Amino acid sequence: MAASSSAAAAAGGSSSSATGDANKTPCGHQFHWPCINNRKYGLPGGASPSTAVGAKCSCRCGKDNSDGHSVCAECVVQRIRYGHPGDICPVCRASFAWARGGSSVGLSYVAHIAKWLGGHTSLTLIYRASHDGTTYDDLLRCVGDKTGLVFVVRKDRYVFGAFISAGIQLPDDPTSCHEDGCHVWHFSLAGHFPQPTKMDGTYQRVTVAGREGSAWGGVGASVVIGGLLWLSDNGRGSGRPTTDIRSCHQYIWSHNLPAGYTGQWGSETVYAVLGGSVCFHADELEVLHVGG
Repeated sequence: MAASSSAAAAAGGSSSSATGDANKTPCGHQFHWPCINNRKYGLPGGASPSTAVGAKCSCRCGKDNSDGHSVCAECVVQRIRYGHPGDICPVCRASFAWARGGSSVGLSYVAHIAKWLGGHTSLTLIYRASHDGTTYDDLLRCVGDKTGLVFVVRKDRYVFGAFISAGIQLPDDPTSCHEDGCHVWHFSLAGHFPQPTKMDGTYQRVTVAGREGSAWGGVGASVVIGGLLWLSDNGRGSGRPTTDIRSCHQYIWSHNLPAGYTGQWGSETVYAVLGGSVCFHADELEVLHVGG
């Protein structure tokens, strides 16, 4: 089912935190999923659903919309008529994963990522540095052998990241690194453009260090995504990554930037730095797993 026009219009991003987004009703989320699961015929009765902040569920269950487990009216119709819980719009699918996983990224932002991935997909939080640990081993433990990963970085007012179709595959030699050719694109959710924006034109590969190695020599890093986003970046020329996965090095060439960029620049306007500077310590790093 294609996303409804109301859903698409309201997926237009917000800079609020997860807590702030939870108290809103982005993309017309009006009905609680547990409530409509128990209804077999017709739309929930009563007054038309309200989209005001703190609106009650139209099923009159007495619950508010603050838990994020709500869906838009068109998805209610789809569920009642056809009984297929998967046949719901991309925004509603994203909201389920957001509510389940406890991501710090706002619901409306997650909806944009879902749209860029083609719409009919789910996004489940599998790693959050502040909750699961900040070391490379913590990241490896949580991600495992999963492929189709979305890395989301928060630094001050900036929210951005990258998608890789591959996973994080360690090399056989723990002192070496492994490189995978894969589909890669970067994105900005807040702080760089008037609205969330996808950016293509990057290197189509991900490089992963062994537990005793470095993804790239010289400064050292554990994971390098598209050549432009480095995680566990040392930045001190030791050739070994730092112990904190949130230590980042990031840039993107100006010719790969869509029009309307208003964020920070490195070296005049040769390249943009989405984290505010080339090297920075992220406030949060998350990984979402892409599922069908």
